[in-house]
Amino acid sequence: MPKIDVIMYHQIGRFKKMSSHKATYCDVKRFENQLRLLKFNGFKSISMGQLYLYLKGEVASLPEKCVVLTFDDGYENFYEYALPLLQKYGFTAVVYVLAGKIGEKADWLEKDGHYPAKLMSLSQIRDIIKYGIEIGSHGYSHLRLTECEYYIAKDDIIKSKKILEDLLGCNVDHFCYPYGYHNIEIMRTVKEAGYLTAVTCERATLRKDVDPFAIPRKAVSYGDSLLGFAWKIFFKNRPKRELLRLDD
Repeated sequence: MPKIDVIMYHQIGRFKKMSSHKATYCDVKRFENQLRLLKFNGFKSISMGQLYLYLKGEVASLPEKCVVLTFDDGYENFYEYALPLLQKYGFTAVVYVLAGKIGEKADWLEKDGHYPAKLMSLSQIRDIIKYGIEIGSHGYSHLRLTECEYYIAKDDIIKSKKILEDLLGCNVDHFCYPYGYHNIEIMRTVKEAGYLTAVTCERATLRKDVDPFAIPRKAVSYGDSLLGFAWKIFFKNRPKRELLRLDD
């Protein structure tokens, strides 16, 4: 099996030092160095769609070393900072956007004392699709899906897919659990809504037997040096807890 890492980013840009929510930020210079490191070591980027086909056994092989670069929330700074660097180094990505907050601000950050960064507009989202960026759903309103009433969570999951597909005119096949909150019931609901995959915040290298609705990722944090990033990619392989699986 090839080595596959699904890497989790949120914001890319220039930020002041912080003591909390470090995994929400990555300095643009460090981001470029990370892409340069991946490219130098022969990593290729693949889409979530390609990963799904591989997990289902519908494609025989992938590059020997590959990554799926994921960006949660759909921040405007992805458009400004990340996209040009992805193009420069020949990588693609999947961006998980919030159907109910397009063009608005990340108000959930403000509640924790962080600046409520701007989210991409509809025109910007449509534009990045033209550059080969894959769009997934991050839900409708950034709910902790396991902590709200089930009917609310179900509506959020289903509604976000329909709205995004109507707005963008393409399939939205991939889901990202806000805050990483998921359980078997939520996983099943995401599958029944018509999504093909869902990513978590569980941190590990991908294995072929992973459930497509409990895909682990490796989070990049504000404080990660290039050596720290390399350690995560080359050596940090096992999840801290057992990954969930739907019944076959």
